[in-house]
Amino acid sequence: MNILSIGNSFSTDAQRYLHRIAKADGIEINTFNLFIGGCSLSTHYSNILSGEKAYELEINGESTGLNASLEETLLSRDWDIITLQQVSNEAPYYDTYQPYLDSIIEFVRKCVPKAKIVMHQTWAYEEGSYRLNTELGYTHHQEMFRDIEKAYSKAAEAINADFIIPSGALFQKLIQNGIQKVHRDTDTDAERDDQHAKDNEHTELRLEKRLFTSLFRRGALRKCLVDIVFVIYHEYFLLTSTTMPTPITIAAGRVARSTV
Repeated sequence: MNILSIGNSFSTDAQRYLHRIAKADGIEINTFNLFIGGCSLSTHYSNILSGEKAYELEINGESTGLNASLEETLLSRDWDIITLQQVSNEAPYYDTYQPYLDSIIEFVRKCVPKAKIVMHQTWAYEEGSYRLNTELGYTHHQEMFRDIEKAYSKAAEAINADFIIPSGALFQKLIQNGIQKVHRDTDTDAERDDQHAKDNEHTELRLEKRLFTSLFRRGALRKCLVDIVFVIYHEYFLLTSTTMPTPITIAAGRVARSTV
């Protein structure tokens, strides 16, 4: 299976361990990520028009050091799944998706007509963070996710997407089930320093990159799979069936499985 994400740092989070986790289950998945930090759908559309090699290419969760254009990557192999997402600060607002999303999908389907098109739902910023409260004007993270969920549902319907990978919903379920540390270190308005701002939007490295990769894979395969690794406390150590599960491993696994 070949999966291409036309994305940004959030698709990097999702793909980080996808190839390795699938391989551990005996499933061959090749993952490719066209990455520009903070890239919006409008920028993806502009890159289609220019044909510029504007993207860093990541393969199987690792940087290649190569740059690529969208068109050459789409035409480089037979893709099974293409994923798209809006940049996080525009994700709650459907009017930022269009008309760019329709044009991107039209281009993608011309290049790879047999590929499944998937919307990769992003997630809300951390409670009390500068980006949530001041930049976007939300009081609570639930409000931001509510708008994200509506926007992605509308986007998926507009392009007749095959399905949505509900990463944002997983974030909410983790928090609801008492797993509070789902973002990296955050900063409040009082602590904000633009030159040294903390990261309060991406997944926490030791836990959620595994969770989101697992959810991404389960969504991509669209079938019930054997229990997989959901929690990691060291980035390169895969838990096995002989490893004693921790309470947070069990809790996070239950939450992720119930989301798909």
